Amino acid sequence: MIFSIDSTNNNNPFNATSTIDSSGLYSFNYVPQGNFVIWVIPFDSAGYLPTYYGNVTTWQQASIISLGTPVNPYNISLVHATSGMSGNGGVNVHINTNKMSAGLTHMIRMILLNESGNALQFRNNDGSSSFDFSKLAYGVYYLRAELPGCISDLVRVELTQSNPIVNVVMTYSGSKMLGIDDNETLIEGINTYPNPVTDQLTLSILSKKDASILMTLCDLTGRTLTFETASLSKGSNIIQINASMLQTGIFILRITSCDGTNMIRKVIKSQ
Repeated sequence: MIFSIDSTNNNNPFNATSTIDSSGLYSFNYVPQGNFVIWVIPFDSAGYLPTYYGNVTTWQQASIISLGTPVNPYNISLVHATSGMSGNGGVNVHINTNKMSAGLTHMIRMILLNESGNALQFRNNDGSSSFDFSKLAYGVYYLRAELPGCISDLVRVELTQSNPIVNVVMTYSGSKMLGIDDNETLIEGINTYPNPVTDQLTLSILSKKDASILMTLCDLTGRTLTFETASLSKGSNIIQINASMLQTGIFILRITSCDGTNMIRKVIKSQ
């Protein structure tokens, strides 16, 4: 699938699909000018994950293709799923997509991650925006809805012997997949220091409750350099980001909380 990311509201992005032939080749014709990601989606989750051009599993990390001078071939290597233990647990997920274009609904994929943030499995949309994961070992998991241009909460679930099956409801709103129905902002404040930074950038975050966040560091052209997830506890939290690999200059740190709130901080890297 090729998918336009020029629009952040996802109301009517350009997209097209292509089957992959026996030689592993694909192509798209009559693509308009703009910026795109290419997304390869396996038919099942037997060992591989939906993978973007750039060999990554999230659209924020994908290599952006801007039409102009072609750089063919756009080769993609599917990302392997992380192995997980089997058991008697399960997670059922439903997304309320009433505000989403019908043409986009079937494109959503649901990703299951382990407690370390490694992707284990994915599910294709069954046509009703429901996704079921079964035969899971007891433990902590995260769920992420994947759709190019759409920010998703990381929804934490815990399967136990007393609560082996968990039902999760997410809601599409604007360009976000929200895991909670709550307009209250979870994060009360964020401080970043030292700034300018040389090696380690420290984030001091005050959260109203347990939550998950996405942290994306980009250069001024919008190119994603790092993409990390973190879990917050209620109260004060300290998170460190390795900035030693950055060149001298100005960068943008985007922090997305699990209620869909985006916070932007300018980061200056010194020598």
